[in-house]
Amino acid sequence: NKLSISNQKFQSIVDSKTVGIGIADLKFNITYCNDTLIDYFGYSKEEFLKMNYLQVIDAGYRDDAVETLQKFSKGLINTVQFVRRYIRKDSTEFWASFSGHLIKDAIGNPLHIIGVLTDIDKLKKQEIEIQKKNEKLSIQKAKIETAHNHITDSINYASRIQTAAMPSPKLRQEILPEHFVLFKPRDIVSGDYFWMQNIKHYLLVAAVDCTGHGVPGALLSMLGISFLNDIVRQAEITQANQVLEEMRKRIKATLGQAGDKSGSQDGMDMAFYIIDLNTNVIQFSGAQNPLYLYREGELSEYKADRQPIAIYPREQPFTNHEFQLQKGDALYTFSDGFVDQFGGDKGKKYMSKRFKQTLGEIQDRTMPEQKTILEQTFDNWRGDRKQIDDVLVIGLKI
Repeated sequence: NKLSISNQKFQSIVDSKTVGIGIADLKFNITYCNDTLIDYFGYSKEEFLKMNYLQVIDAGYRDDAVETLQKFSKGLINTVQFVRRYIRKDSTEFWASFSGHLIKDAIGNPLHIIGVLTDIDKLKKQEIEIQKKNEKLSIQKAKIETAHNHITDSINYASRIQTAAMPSPKLRQEILPEHFVLFKPRDIVSGDYFWMQNIKHYLLVAAVDCTGHGVPGALLSMLGISFLNDIVRQAEITQANQVLEEMRKRIKATLGQAGDKSGSQDGMDMAFYIIDLNTNVIQFSGAQNPLYLYREGELSEYKADRQPIAIYPREQPFTNHEFQLQKGDALYTFSDGFVDQFGGDKGKKYMSKRFKQTLGEIQDRTMPEQKTILEQTFDNWRGDRKQIDDVLVIGLKI
């Protein structure tokens, strides 16, 4: 099916034959590598996973690498890109383009570094030779830029795959009543995602915020979409909180979260609900992110549990909220990207209080009109400042 094909294409980027992809901890110890990265250096996978990044970079660049690592560890930088010389197992050298991205946990603490290495040895040596001869320099630079652009092209392709994995506007129109989805990724690909399905007489909706954004967040989002599809297809789900419980089990198992601090802390925040279309009874369960209900202009907030879908030291069962909906009710689920955005005259966060007030002021508008107003409000608030996180808001009118 379409999702399966999308997942296969996305996985093909990770298993790319043209770029090496690896993950390292904050001491540059290598914890993951694809086959291409192993081929670059000539080690076995077992050997390579026992190594440190500083062991494979040319000695002349190690001081720079240590300085970059310190900046990553302190969260001073999120991305880095450069060209360096690397050392193979047989002591031969080659040039490669490196693009590094910092992965953070849910509260912004640095966790891991994901790196993409592109072998540009042939192009780089040609460039050096041309510099010596002072000939055709511009042509060779263009070739090197093309090699760099391959990474961006891959991410652009990943964005198309991620979009295809989420419900299209046409599908949403078929399964949902009056609604809107405001989706504004911070980068090309997003760590936020939305998921919707209609099963028999039940409508299922999820608004999800993965750890991080960009490429790391997008990888987690594809994992989450796949899990949700499997859970509702294979399990006998009768309550909304059962979905969150099953998601937590799968995230912990897949990411190897066993309780020690050295393991991955990545996960997801989620607002999830099920509506029985025959009775208009809704069940809601949330991990960090709540549900807002506006009825005749009055707000009711159904709070989420203060725990993520991931390993957590004070883990508790997720709460299931059940209540009767009425015609005209408006439901809102969202990630934290909107309320956490800095802006306005004083450069402060938008905050939940202001967000609730904004929603209350637009209750007489249609859902498409509400989306337009919210998007304009966000852009006006942000102004010239950088968008700090992915933004997702889902509105649904009963």
